[in-house]
Amino acid sequence: MKKTTALSFLFLLIPTICLAATGDVLFSCNFEGAGSTPAQVWANCGGGESGSLTTGTISSGSGHDGGKAISFLHPGSVDEVYDPMLTNSINKNEITIVYWERFDIPQSASAIWNTKGIRAWSANGSGYIGGTTTLWGTGDTLIYHLDGGATLNTTSAVNYVEGPPAQDGSATGYCRTTAGSTGGKPFTCTLGRYAGFRWTPGYGTTWHKVRMYIKNPTNAANNSKDGHIKYWVDETLLATITNINGMTTAGSLVGQVSFHPSDGYFGSAGSKPSFHHIYDDITIYEGYVPPTDGGGTFPEPVTLKKPSYTL
Repeated sequence: MKKTTALSFLFLLIPTICLAATGDVLFSCNFEGAGSTPAQVWANCGGGESGSLTTGTISSGSGHDGGKAISFLHPGSVDEVYDPMLTNSINKNEITIVYWERFDIPQSASAIWNTKGIRAWSANGSGYIGGTTTLWGTGDTLIYHLDGGATLNTTSAVNYVEGPPAQDGSATGYCRTTAGSTGGKPFTCTLGRYAGFRWTPGYGTTWHKVRMYIKNPTNAANNSKDGHIKYWVDETLLATITNINGMTTAGSLVGQVSFHPSDGYFGSAGSKPSFHHIYDDITIYEGYVPPTDGGGTFPEPVTLKKPSYTL
């Protein structure tokens, strides 16, 4: 009797032990924690080595939910300002990043935007596998990955996919098409690493919820080309990038994620408008965590079920 009971317990336990870690929270910061400076608040969230965060301020009542948020000032008098928030060590092959983001001037205020949203760095320090430039050029969104061709698929929420802005001379790095082309078709990035697109309604000055799934290539050195990126805004799927290989020296793990890598403009003479780039409620999950409504088709994580039989 005891032996039968023990075996029954073991069969019930095994699925729990083998259950995938998808959905586990790897990092979280809502900027409500203790600290007299932004750097201290970030550190108390478990943040890793970052910039000084001297361009940032923590303000009450400014968050997307009425709570606190962190706001970074770009003075408009320089091209780029570097003041990143770097997470703790994550070291996972697949992650989903969710955060809220806002600007206090509209995208139409400039035609030379170059504001970074996030960068996901390789665990071995060989560059970043994926990242975003939230406002780029005339106000598009840019998703980038390092090295190797890839395929971009957009949804109907994307108005068109662009080539490089006039300020950037590395034209071969972009997934190019004719401006004005509608979304919903594949675009092949055979030469480069950038996918810039315009979506509706665009950022404006309101809060937007950003969700980004990143899977590092399992073996870039052997040209595995199985890296994967999916990108949502306000839980609407905008773009999927597949067949990413990444740098051949990069490992298969995302090491750390940098928020607010830099803010600024492409170098240009003349005055530039000052602005605030604001973040709130940052969460990083292990694995693929789509919006609750699915956010587009994608293989869901396998969940093992308890056996229906008994001994």
